[in-house]
Amino acid sequence: MYGGRMNSAISQYNQVRVESSVFDVDAHRLVAMLLDGAVEKLVAARLHMANGNVAEKGRCIGGGSAIILSLRDSLDMNQGGDIARNLDALYTYMSERLVDANIANDLSRLDEVINLLKPIRDGWNEIPMEARSEHAAQRRAIAS
Repeated sequence: MYGGRMNSAISQYNQVRVESSVFDVDAHRLVAMLLDGAVEKLVAARLHMANGNVAEKGRCIGGGSAIILSLRDSLDMNQGGDIARNLDALYTYMSERLVDANIANDLSRLDEVINLLKPIRDGWNEIPMEARSEHAAQRRAIAS
């Protein structure tokens, strides 16, 4: 009886929670949240793929792919140098592999993308706090 309304309320709560947390974070934390979200979506897609839940598998792969493309689009190719160019190529490759994984229902291709994303996420989270603060200060100076 309350299933539809309850799901709607939960969805609205989650949206407000996400929007609120985004307003309270710096750029470094926002990228960390995106990387976490991509991994979470793709791990969920893996479970749905293994269980034969095609609709949810597609939804989760689509969500993970959208996050990866957002990360790719946010790269600063002018200031990022080789790192930005390499990430651009890697994110493009991941997106293509996700399409292949979805079409072929191939766990190994999905696992490949998850295994490529995790070290990026882990490395990003290992950036020292001082470097994060220094980078933020430089960006504020440039924007002024």
